[in-house]
Amino acid sequence: MKKFLAILVIAAQNLMISSSALAAPDGTDPFGTSTGQGVAGVSKQPFDQVIVQYINYFLGFLGIIAVAFIIYAGVLMVTAQGEQEALDKGKKVITWAAIGIIIIMLSYAIVRVITGAAQTTL
Repeated sequence: MKKFLAILVIAAQNLMISSSALAAPDGTDPFGTSTGQGVAGVSKQPFDQVIVQYINYFLGFLGIIAVAFIIYAGVLMVTAQGEQEALDKGKKVITWAAIGIIIIMLSYAIVRVITGAAQTTL
C-alpha cells in the first residue's frame, strides 16, 4: 500500500511539473487559458482567478487519487480468495473513496458558486 501511494505521488508530481514545463510560449498556462505576460513573466491574470484555477487543479488531483483507491480496493477484493477480512477491507476502502469523491464534487460546486457570486457582485 505504501509503495502504491509513493508511486502515485511521484507520478502526480511529474505530471504537475511537466504540465507547467510544456506551457506554450504564447502565454498560456498549464490550465489552457491565455494569461498574457507582464514584467519578468508575471501573469496579468487576477489573483482570485489564479487561486480558483489551482483549487480546481488540486480537486482534480484528489479525484484521481480517489479513483486510484477504488481501483486498489477492487484489486484487493478480486485477489481476496475468499478471505472475509480482505473483502471487508476492500468494501471499506470503496466506501471511503466514494465519500471522498462526493466531498470533492461538493467542494468543486462550492468554489463555483462562490466565484460566480463574487463575479456578479463586481
